[in-house]
Amino acid sequence: MNPAVEQAAKAYTTLDPAGWLTVVKLVPAWSGLLAVGLGIGLLLRGTGPLFRVVSMPLGAAMGFFLAPGVVERLGLGWPASTVAFSAAGGLALVGLLFPAGLAFLAAGVPGGYLGMQYVTPEEWLVGFAPGLFIAGTVGALLERMLAGVIASFLGAWLLVLGLLAALPLLGVGVQAALAQPWGMVAVAGLFGAAASYYQLVVRPPPEEEAKLKAEKAKKQQKEKEDRELEKKFEKMSRKKK
Repeated sequence: MNPAVEQAAKAYTTLDPAGWLTVVKLVPAWSGLLAVGLGIGLLLRGTGPLFRVVSMPLGAAMGFFLAPGVVERLGLGWPASTVAFSAAGGLALVGLLFPAGLAFLAAGVPGGYLGMQYVTPEEWLVGFAPGLFIAGTVGALLERMLAGVIASFLGAWLLVLGLLAALPLLGVGVQAALAQPWGMVAVAGLFGAAASYYQLVVRPPPEEEAKLKAEKAKKQQKEKEDRELEKKFEKMSRKKK
């Protein structure tokens, strides 16, 4: 991996907004347009099928960073690197096909670790299993809420990064913005909060939205059939005359 890219990626494991913005200087300006488009999509429709774009890398990251610790606790003795990459691929697939399952693990694994704090190291499974099940079940039930919040804030950050990368194509300087990393974080936060409210409060759930769309299509089809039937009656009336 390119050292500059690796350093920019590592910045996201720390509280370093200035480091987070360095990715803007490492990507082509045209890719900023793609980031803007994806960001707007996540801001407006992140709780629908588009969330799978987020859940795949999220699942991969969870598998890569969390699975080795779980396997080590189980005492299986498997190579950490093999576990990390295998779990990353497996959870990326879960994120693509079954986001609710990923929500279960995303909330359940930290819940399991929390439960371990209340038992002895030898009885860690007694604390881990209930914590995993309880927190995971809550996470799965709140999948839409989690998806809306995660997609909104990720979409907001992609929008900010995309604009900073693409604006030079229009001859607009962005150095002043890059010099204010916390300001960019605040802007993204405002967009993310507004989008979270829109997706969770204003916009109907995907299931209800699909139902409304189907009802609208059915109504339009019925109106079309009624118009065609009226035309047939008109033609028959004219023939009788």
